Amino acid sequence: MMNSRQLQAASIARRPISLGVIVLITGVIIPTVLVLDHFDFAGDIDAGVLVVLITAAAVIYYIAHKIWPAGASTLGVHTRTAIETLSVTAIVYSSGWGPAIIFAFTLIFALNIREFGSAITRPTMGWFLLATLGGQLAIASGRATTFIPEPEVHGLAVVTVLGSIFIFGFFGDVARLQEEAEVEVRRGGERFRSLVQNTSDVIAIVDSDGRFRYVSPAAEQIVGYRTDELVGTLASDLINSEDMARATDLQLEVLANPGGTRSAQLRVIHRHAGNRWVEAKLSNRLDDPSVGGIVVNYRDIEDRKKFEEQLNELAYFDSLTGLSNRVLFMDRAEQALARAKRRGSWVSLLFCDLDGFKVVNDTHGHQTGDGLLSRFAERLRTSTRAEDTVARLGGDEFTVLLEDLHYPEDTLMVAGRVLESCSSPFVIDGTPIEITTSIGVATSNGDDSPAQLIERADKAMYEAKRKGKNRLEITGIDFAPSATPHKPAVAERLVP
Repeated sequence: MMNSRQLQAASIARRPISLGVIVLITGVIIPTVLVLDHFDFAGDIDAGVLVVLITAAAVIYYIAHKIWPAGASTLGVHTRTAIETLSVTAIVYSSGWGPAIIFAFTLIFALNIREFGSAITRPTMGWFLLATLGGQLAIASGRATTFIPEPEVHGLAVVTVLGSIFIFGFFGDVARLQEEAEVEVRRGGERFRSLVQNTSDVIAIVDSDGRFRYVSPAAEQIVGYRTDELVGTLASDLINSEDMARATDLQLEVLANPGGTRSAQLRVIHRHAGNRWVEAKLSNRLDDPSVGGIVVNYRDIEDRKKFEEQLNELAYFDSLTGLSNRVLFMDRAEQALARAKRRGSWVSLLFCDLDGFKVVNDTHGHQTGDGLLSRFAERLRTSTRAEDTVARLGGDEFTVLLEDLHYPEDTLMVAGRVLESCSSPFVIDGTPIEITTSIGVATSNGDDSPAQLIERADKAMYEAKRKGKNRLEITGIDFAPSATPHKPAVAERLVP
């Protein structure tokens, strides 16, 4: 909380005015006093003495102003007010116009309140009361002359005091309210600056050409550049090239909507750490004279994006093998079947199951079993095309989705490679594991649902196991042995 001295010193439009007061006294008041004296309206005091008193009061005021300027201590305020009170009282009561002191003090109060603020109110009222009381006692004792006879002069003094209390109190309250408003505005500005300086979100202002006019310090954490390096540069220079079109559309849309706000997720280029995801919010404030630009708020969402990717992995990918899980496989199968029906192509599904996997688990343990599943998943990936979908449905059950086949017989080539991939032992933690796989194949031109296709392939797989394992069975198409492009040793296992 600011004390009265700090509050007064901080008040707006408080400039030194002592020289102006001297000019007022010497250029206006003294000539006016001389004119009044000429017409015998200045009491019994000699005009020259009165001029000397007025000049001395001006000098005293100037010195007091230099010794106790705006922001002085409470003692300084009281001392300066006392000196001004005594000098002005001496002049006014010497001229015979004692109760008129209120006019002189109202002028002094108006001048001082500009420098000291509301803190001058109480000292002015106190010293004014004492000065008026002293002047009236001087009149009552005959030490001071008066143009207004007694007791009327004393009644007028009472009215003057009451009027001064109202005037000084009113303007003092006005000054206090203004000071409180100024302090609150200043505090609000300081709070805003503190928030801007310390928030992790970047706050920037760009002009209509897309150049930075202001950038908050948080930008250094996100893009690696200091604020002074960014001001004057194009904001688009920080956007990843793959997101540039989206960023340009966003800017054009904001420019076309004065007062509007748009947001998007973009990648920005960090000076030293590659790309980072940010969530940018643009507000068109070009028509706002206090802003005159586009306000850009953006926050780092890199961690959030990574978390979303992790959730995506958990939702659509098998945590052990990294292959697509059942959810993702069913979605891709549905899309593949729809495309096959639309294009007149074929879709084939390979349903693979490891022969004797339970024995491996029981003999070597689940850790070895998990290692075997991971290695088998790798061999599936290398045996299939990049565009094929390889998935683990659960346990030791794997599927391969082949789409955009011009001839259903193309399935045999992939199935043959999968069977061959299991011909060599798997080495898990130094232990060779020999295992085979049984494959069921179902082919469709798009008339089946994913569940129907899996069901047919699953039945074919069990048929392969029934017939001795380490082989494949096919449903839905009658393949001729001549369609198999493999060497004879493999072809014997390809066709039931």
